[in-house]
Amino acid sequence: HLPEGHWAVLSALLVTRAHTGTTLGAGAYRVLGTLLGALIGMLGVGAQSLLPWPPMAVQLVLLAVVAFLSAQSLALASAPVTALIVGSVTLTGAASPLGVTGLRVAAIAVGVVSGLGVTVLLSRLRAAAALRREAVALLGQLAQALEGPTSDARLAALEALRPRLLELGQLAWAADRE
Repeated sequence: HLPEGHWAVLSALLVTRAHTGTTLGAGAYRVLGTLLGALIGMLGVGAQSLLPWPPMAVQLVLLAVVAFLSAQSLALASAPVTALIVGSVTLTGAASPLGVTGLRVAAIAVGVVSGLGVTVLLSRLRAAAALRREAVALLGQLAQALEGPTSDARLAALEALRPRLLELGQLAWAADRE
């Protein structure tokens, strides 16, 4: 049970894409940004005890740095939120910074894995549906081309279906891989 389970749901919604590859990319960015934000947040927690500044000032400086970094790369988009969550724990005293960091990273990872699972499931369903549609259409045309006596027109019609049969085979292979 994750106490902040909504982060997992939000992560799944943010990373789920139409294709597995793009979901993997978005998930990797989300995890990378979260890990960087966790690291910077923990640095902020440590800096609060070392610097003579008020804790809020330390957090604001680190948040400005991580916001600047995230503006440079989409891969780091989740870093500021994580840094803020982890760094602000000491301001409230409600929980351990390390515990919050672990829960945040775990929730993001669960969301990314869930999003990837949804994408894989949906891509399999789409591939199977496309295969069925193409197979029905092509088999109907093949049946029409085979009707009647043998003629040059019928042989030409069958030859015209050859590339479509090859495409159907490729689609079946792709559906099997999904």
